[in-house]
Amino acid sequence: MALISIVIPCYNRAQYLAETLQSVLDQTYSDWECIIVNDGGYDETEEIALKWSKKDNRFKYFYKENGGVSSARNLGISKSSGIYILPLDSDDLIEMTYLEKAMNVFNLDKNINLVYCQASYFGKMEGEWMLSPYSFPEILIDNMIFISAFFKKQDFIDAGKYNETLKSGLEDWDFWIRLLSPNGKVYQIPEILFFYRKHEETSLSNTYKDREKHNIVLNKIFDLNRDIYDNYFGNPIFAARNAILFEKKVNSFENSCVFKFYKFLKRIKAFFRTKIGAKKTLKY
Repeated sequence: MALISIVIPCYNRAQYLAETLQSVLDQTYSDWECIIVNDGGYDETEEIALKWSKKDNRFKYFYKENGGVSSARNLGISKSSGIYILPLDSDDLIEMTYLEKAMNVFNLDKNINLVYCQASYFGKMEGEWMLSPYSFPEILIDNMIFISAFFKKQDFIDAGKYNETLKSGLEDWDFWIRLLSPNGKVYQIPEILFFYRKHEETSLSNTYKDREKHNIVLNKIFDLNRDIYDNYFGNPIFAARNAILFEKKVNSFENSCVFKFYKFLKRIKAFFRTKIGAKKTLKY
């Protein structure tokens, strides 16, 4: 069996840590280690982590000065001994067969670079996390792979690790772009095996709400991966020009007689449906 290193960065989320560690302990695949990195927090993370490391020596605890989630993950991976890495945030959960099913995929195809699954929200919001299918051109535009995906440690080293200057979120997206560029093989297990905890506010949701801050992060990701974006999208002037031309074509079609007649037929159809429904109600 190949060793999987689960890396959990922590920063003042001690109230959720035990539940997360229990989801690791419950795994049906037993050849794992769990690296817990306290990123300079001041809550009870250390006490909880040391308690779990005494319970099972596969849990290992490290403390560092605060430097952000990327630096915590990088430290944890540098301390790991596994062939495969699974990042896991300290408030999220994994289903008990996630490791086993991911390893089945890697064992069937040694050329796979990344394995993830379907996901669900819990906490302040519940329900399936509807993720777009992966393709490399699509991930250059928007991320559809959450943080808790499996990859090989050597691929992590080759890709250049997590960028520690990205402190406002989206550091995982930047890493996936480098890890998978240009022909990385990705497999999504067609089952919900990862559970993402929704809070009132997160650094990522705050980044999205602050449009200016969000745009700064997007520009930084573009600058960090400019060569990749240039290869796929070329001159931004041409891209903007094509977008404008497409918008003009859409507007032209919406103003055409054909489209207006189509909308007219839809209104007639809706009208008769309403009338038929009213008659059925009166009949009964």
